[in-house]
Amino acid sequence: MALTICIINGYPEKNRQALTDAGVAGADDLYVRVLGTLIPDARLDVFMIADPGSSLPGGGIEAYDAFIWTGSNLTIYEEDPRVARQIEFARQVYEVGRPSFGGCWGVQMAAAAAGGEVRKNPRGRELGFGRKIRLTAEGRTHPMYEGKPDVFDGFIMHLDEVSRIPPGGRLLATNEHTPVQALEVQ
Repeated sequence: MALTICIINGYPEKNRQALTDAGVAGADDLYVRVLGTLIPDARLDVFMIADPGSSLPGGGIEAYDAFIWTGSNLTIYEEDPRVARQIEFARQVYEVGRPSFGGCWGVQMAAAAAGGEVRKNPRGRELGFGRKIRLTAEGRTHPMYEGKPDVFDGFIMHLDEVSRIPPGGRLLATNEHTPVQALEVQ
């Protein structure tokens, strides 16, 4: 049976349009392209969660096998109904027990939804390549990092950081600039 995956785009419409106008592919487009190549028979839906009035395209959370969070230019620690909606949705995904994956925004969203904390990184924005990202002991045994060297550079763009890992969370990767580079929340 084919997988049904929902790609959750965390960017507001105005910011997605600015990327399009600049000739930059949207984060959801990139995930659709990659996943469409790796899992050609998967159904891939995109949910523009930051847009007022948008709804989950394939029905309820139970209709999906997994969720993937794109980035966002929003900040979790500022009061914003678009952010509150995303945190609540992430909590619902956890309650139903569906797996999720996310990069920078997705890590921050996972932490916030599970009871951790996110703040503006006091060392400023990490942009381009994160240098000397180190796997923790738990990261070295995590399936996501199978075959990965213990220290590596990675494509990164974030201004914020997870400042407190949620209860039950596991730190998978770190570096000097952003201590929580990868996190598992169950």
